[in-house]
Amino acid sequence: MKPRFEVEKNKKVNRQVQKPVTYSADLAEIMGIMLGDGCLYKDKKGKYHTIVSFHLREKAYFAHVENLFTNYFDSYKFNMQKSHNERFLKNVSVRVGLYLEQAGLIHGNKLKTGVDMPNWILFEKKYIIRFVRGFFDTDGSIYRKYDQYAQIQIKLATRNMLKSLRTCFCILGYHPTKIQYEKSGKVKHAWKFYLSRQKEIDRFFTEIQPANRKHNLRYKKIRMGTPRFERGSIGITIPKRDIPLT
Repeated sequence: MKPRFEVEKNKKVNRQVQKPVTYSADLAEIMGIMLGDGCLYKDKKGKYHTIVSFHLREKAYFAHVENLFTNYFDSYKFNMQKSHNERFLKNVSVRVGLYLEQAGLIHGNKLKTGVDMPNWILFEKKYIIRFVRGFFDTDGSIYRKYDQYAQIQIKLATRNMLKSLRTCFCILGYHPTKIQYEKSGKVKHAWKFYLSRQKEIDRFFTEIQPANRKHNLRYKKIRMGTPRFERGSIGITIPKRDIPLT
């Protein structure tokens, strides 16, 4: 369902009035993406910048997100920008920014503002599923602990957001671990939880259906028992243990 971006003219003050937010599964996935690798900020001129970052290799996932945003915000342009190892999907629009704020985002630094999941995500199961998909695609990881044993990890620098995500997992019938605290390198404080039950990980990929190809490929390789390899210093290919790929 697309947002109601039709505007009404207020004859007395001659200004445009934005319609209220219409909740939908597509918007829930957009919120998950924005709270994962997205950024909403307001510049000195009052313009809102909506940005999602991707690794250069995530071409297929970039296309998925670009299609999701452009179809939802059908009258607003989202442009691609590149750096040496990243690409960005970007929109500069007050209306898109205000709409996302009305939907529950807060503009500015996510650590400083203490962002959290909007309450309306919990209204319907389909919203929860799509929100988890958007967040896991951008900021989650799956890795091989050993052999064909997989683990899903969610690690964040904001504990409130992590608690909300864990609540989503529990509502959907999963059994994540308790939240654990750790000191991280770039981020001084981080919290994480795991999904470790193998049948639940299989159900996760069937039910949530991640749209980011890297997660699906990693999951299939783990289940097939395919080892990862790296090139040795003398040209010998040696097995390498999997690490979380975010």
